[in-house]
Amino acid sequence: MNQEILNALNAQIGHEYGNYMLYEQASAYCDDRGLDGSAKLFRKQADGELEHARKFTDYVRDARGKVAIPTIKAQKSEFATGEEVFLAAFEREQETTKMIYAIRDLAWKAGDHATFEMLAWFVTEQVEEENLTDKLLSVVRGFGEKNLFLIEAYISHLA
Repeated sequence: MNQEILNALNAQIGHEYGNYMLYEQASAYCDDRGLDGSAKLFRKQADGELEHARKFTDYVRDARGKVAIPTIKAQKSEFATGEEVFLAAFEREQETTKMIYAIRDLAWKAGDHATFEMLAWFVTEQVEEENLTDKLLSVVRGFGEKNLFLIEAYISHLA
């Protein structure tokens, strides 16, 4: 793999760790408000983000690249509303999708078939992640802030 792709993959590793941190904050926000199902869901999402970071790290190692995890900036720790938490998750997944598509485009242009193919799993994963966070945001908006506890019933059906 060329240096540009390696740099992009290392940036993605850092981004995935940032995603993990955001979802942990979201879980804590929900837990503090007694939204146990939402807290559990965001914790599960956080665990998934760690798995993603490791998949990228393992791939870079397997491809004989040098892993260089960038500094990970602090994530949002205060949310004004429940809707803001779910919106942050949806927007982060959209950002993640754009980054993965950009790396896949780089791999295609460079003829790096291995990286291009490895990223196919992430493309499919992002369709699922955006779909989930979009649905959750829509449900939260539909119930409204005053009825946020109703989302717990909806989330219980996702497990």
